[in-house]
Amino acid sequence: MSIIGNFFQNSVPGIDFGQSKKKAATDKQTDIEPSDQFIPRDNQTEEKAVKREETKEKNTEPVIRKDNQTEKNTVSVADKGNTSEEVSSSPPAPKEWTVLFFANGNCDPTMDYELTRAIEGAGLIGSDKNINFAAQISHIKNDGAANRFYIDKPEIKGKHRDREIKLKDYEELGKTNMGDGETLKNFLLWGMKKYPAKHYMVLMGGHGGAFLGCLPDNIAKDHLDNEEIAGALKEVTRETGQKLDIMAFDACFMACAETAFALKDSVDYMVGPEEMNYGNSWNYWALAEKMTYRASQSELTVPGVMDIALEAQEHFTLKAELNLKNMPELVQLLKNFSEKLINTQTPPGIIKKAFRKAQHFSQGAIRNQTADPNAHVKPYEDMRDLISLTRQIKNSQEIKDEELKKAANSIEQMWGKIFIKGFTTDGLGLDDCHGMAIYAPVKGAEYYIKDYQENTLFNKETGWLEVVKKYGTENS
Repeated sequence: MSIIGNFFQNSVPGIDFGQSKKKAATDKQTDIEPSDQFIPRDNQTEEKAVKREETKEKNTEPVIRKDNQTEKNTVSVADKGNTSEEVSSSPPAPKEWTVLFFANGNCDPTMDYELTRAIEGAGLIGSDKNINFAAQISHIKNDGAANRFYIDKPEIKGKHRDREIKLKDYEELGKTNMGDGETLKNFLLWGMKKYPAKHYMVLMGGHGGAFLGCLPDNIAKDHLDNEEIAGALKEVTRETGQKLDIMAFDACFMACAETAFALKDSVDYMVGPEEMNYGNSWNYWALAEKMTYRASQSELTVPGVMDIALEAQEHFTLKAELNLKNMPELVQLLKNFSEKLINTQTPPGIIKKAFRKAQHFSQGAIRNQTADPNAHVKPYEDMRDLISLTRQIKNSQEIKDEELKKAANSIEQMWGKIFIKGFTTDGLGLDDCHGMAIYAPVKGAEYYIKDYQENTLFNKETGWLEVVKKYGTENS
């Protein structure tokens, strides 16, 4: 696969801006109710949750025990430990859920630290009779070495600071390219076969790049492009005979049409952000705690887990739940929309004007909250909310092409089949968001055409590459 130029230089250190509000979620529903608008976080209601004990202080290092060691190892997950025992030939009986954390600490030192602490947070809860938690994490500080392990139930020795995190089946993998599809595939096969369940969620942790892909490995100088993710997931589905229920992204910009297309054949639902975040990684402690608590009270449904995942994105400015089962219908409508955009007699300048008015991302108000406001500008500011874009086309007084407007409207009319729910933050220029972005540049696309062409199947089935070429270059 090709290497993305500036993708590896856009590392934004995490900045903690405090706790965000949460909306109450329920897992009593059996069907997912679609919605057509985001819920501003300022209007969300507080949820009663089991309180984290006050003794879990910010700088308290958890005690970690790997495999069946009896002595305490006061080291972080990033440090070396014992390798695993032989895998049992007969897997255990399936639990309700298996959650697999694929955490790329090879992005940069800040991401390495955040993901390590996030997984340690999950370790304070650990697996139980209903849920398996397992992880693979790499560390740039250890020259790209990765470990994978089962997160067992911790040994309780008083309050949170006395919890001893237990990592079972601990394996040292050595220097590992986390930007390789084979690495992702092998981890998922390991986790799904060794810890079977009725339902699976995979949480991808690292930097995100929308249509460029995600999880850049700055040691291997590689990344997971969308088609590589699609290929890995298809192999996993073929070998296990089971699709993933949820793929969630602890990574910026990943709720886009290009990524959703890549997942559609192997994943039922997607949770992730259209926009970048300006804080830390997800709260894995809250994710594990709420899943464990709710599973102990009643059946933990797929909608319920998605709601928990949405709430765990505490520092993301914009996040959504998407139903990928209906992506084939959206793909056909996108193809029709692309054809109308390419063949319209409307002057390109008028179409570009509509594009510019649509909700775009990498907002300055968000970048200004980061350590480097000049990072994460291109191509992300040309990612535009798909429904905002179609509405600008449909409602434009200057566009007279009724067939084009009809094609735009058809996407808006079916959107309730894709978008389930989402949260956004007021005051950051994100008022017209609907859950999924698409690359829609009005200039400068020539610098990214080669990268965009890597979304081969998406472009073949939707024709969107020709839209990018027609309206996104200087000569258009």
